[in-house]
Amino acid sequence: MMIIPRFRFLFIPSGIGFSHLGRLLLIADLLRRWGHQVVFAYGGRHGDQLLRLNYRCLPVTEINLPDDPDFAGPILERYSGAIIEQCIEDELGIIEKIRPDVIVSDLRPSALISARLAGKPCVTLRDAYMTDYFDLTSLVIDKQQYPHRHKAADWFISKIVNKQKERLANNWREVARKHGLRGYRSLYDFFRGDLNLVADLPAFAPLSRPPDNFHYVGPLIWEGQNDSASEPLPECRSGERMIYVSVGNTGGKRLLDLVVDAFHDRPQVQLIVTTGPYIDPGPYTGWSHIHVRPFISGTRIMRSSDLVIHFGGTGTTYQCLGNGLPMIVVPFNNGQKITARLIRRHGVGIPLSIAYANTERLLIAVRHLVQTPDFKDRAQHFQRMIQPLSGPRIAAKHTINLAQNTVMTGQRLNQSSLPKTTCAAFQAKRPHLVNGNI
Repeated sequence: MMIIPRFRFLFIPSGIGFSHLGRLLLIADLLRRWGHQVVFAYGGRHGDQLLRLNYRCLPVTEINLPDDPDFAGPILERYSGAIIEQCIEDELGIIEKIRPDVIVSDLRPSALISARLAGKPCVTLRDAYMTDYFDLTSLVIDKQQYPHRHKAADWFISKIVNKQKERLANNWREVARKHGLRGYRSLYDFFRGDLNLVADLPAFAPLSRPPDNFHYVGPLIWEGQNDSASEPLPECRSGERMIYVSVGNTGGKRLLDLVVDAFHDRPQVQLIVTTGPYIDPGPYTGWSHIHVRPFISGTRIMRSSDLVIHFGGTGTTYQCLGNGLPMIVVPFNNGQKITARLIRRHGVGIPLSIAYANTERLLIAVRHLVQTPDFKDRAQHFQRMIQPLSGPRIAAKHTINLAQNTVMTGQRLNQSSLPKTTCAAFQAKRPHLVNGNI
């Protein structure tokens, strides 16, 4: 009889927002159910979620966000060298204490640095657009239709984007070099693990010739705990429509104000709004047809909805596609703007710029979506692709395979990428980690 090995996994998600923690929870849940040990290192404001799910959670340093954070700019640029150093110090202490077989991270660059310093294999979860193999230029100029224009524009756009990625990596690169790590220039270099799991559909967000250690796993959508399913939802009467609005962690108050201004005097539309943890729903509860909650399962609402309005987050986008619903997107940050362009490119929704969005434009977009069945038909095309997939299961199996291929054979991954020399302070504090004796 074959003995199934049990592994110890250390999950280190970003503490910014909830989606990065939520995606890793989906994978962790399966690994734990299959008998593996899972520990979280987390410094965000959603640690109570981990406690409710009975995960062991050890604290790590995270940047301080205000109660009403602005996610429009590049968040990772806010990490100073001192904060990054403290993140690494905390993570290495936990690695020394937990002695994991594999480290799994999502949007936490310091986790990759710590994994490299400790000689541990690292799995990173990423969106397709946050790789060097995503064709940004095709979102502006169709490569098949205009190959020469695309080639010329791609050279120019790549230069600008690469410079920006190098600038955003300045503090991370400086700290990595202090610890003897070389070859890290771009921000995306700090997301490149030994195994890279892409939480997208290749038909929706294609990559161009990614390396062999990149694997699509499909959408990873956190639906919350079962207690959210007990809250009653309004029922639409004949002639009424239901619109779901997901403000989420990054949409902010501006999107909520825009939607309420557009629909407060239209009782024939039932508006279901989820705000996330950063917005108080109290001021928006004065209308019988507008229902504002911090959280309700998105898929549960979408089963009764005609369309969705959201800020362009990857998770909400795939929730819409998984339920065959068209969408209106009002993006705030660069990642959301890329997703908005993908939505327009595939004809599954309408993007609106927050700089020019107003109630009139929003209502025109809603009418156009409702009156044009092609949007819903194309969304249902992606729905048929998503339905047979189990992203968490695929991701968990890839993660176990990495553990089996490295731990069971006694290999250390990517020896060439491990530091040949490390700073004297690191050697003095943890020589057993430097020498690979953990």
